[in-house]
Amino acid sequence: MVKSVLSLITLSVGIVLLWLNPNWVHLVTQSLGISPLLALIIVCLLYSLILMLPFMPGMEIGVMIMLLFGAPGIIGAWLATVVGLSLAFLLGAYFKRSAPIQRLLGKLARISAPEGPPTWRQHLVAFGLSRMANHPYLSVALLFNIPGNILIGGGGGIALSAGALSTMQVHRFALTVALASSLIPFLMLTGLLTL
Repeated sequence: MVKSVLSLITLSVGIVLLWLNPNWVHLVTQSLGISPLLALIIVCLLYSLILMLPFMPGMEIGVMIMLLFGAPGIIGAWLATVVGLSLAFLLGAYFKRSAPIQRLLGKLARISAPEGPPTWRQHLVAFGLSRMANHPYLSVALLFNIPGNILIGGGGGIALSAGALSTMQVHRFALTVALASSLIPFLMLTGLLTL
């Protein structure tokens, strides 16, 4: 809950700053004495690290990067998404027997098998997890794009879990992430979606 509020505050601050002055990024980078490209690279690296964390909503930060930096930010945020989630997958695969990864998998199992009447999200999680063995890439793509996936670990938690389950290859997982996360950047780059 606190992480969701913080990410919404971050996105709101970015939108307000853009509304007050569309050249806000250039003014800040000039005052710091760095180029906008270097600022974008630093922000995208930090964004990749944030995305690796389970239960961390990253979409709002990605959208803020896209809004603040324009077309380079759209491409940078998309690439940072692929890199961050692929690194989380690799961490999940490498540390699959560690206690934190096992706790995350246990939490996902409890969400998908509730004691009381399941919610629609729990049905969706149970469906995604049950299909992961037969259709792992499609399941992961769907789980990344369901509304409220923060309840099942967010992008980082899904990627860590997918790596720990050892049913996917990293290059195919990265391609799945690239395709699953490309709709909004594509719509923004083509001008079909404006925020």
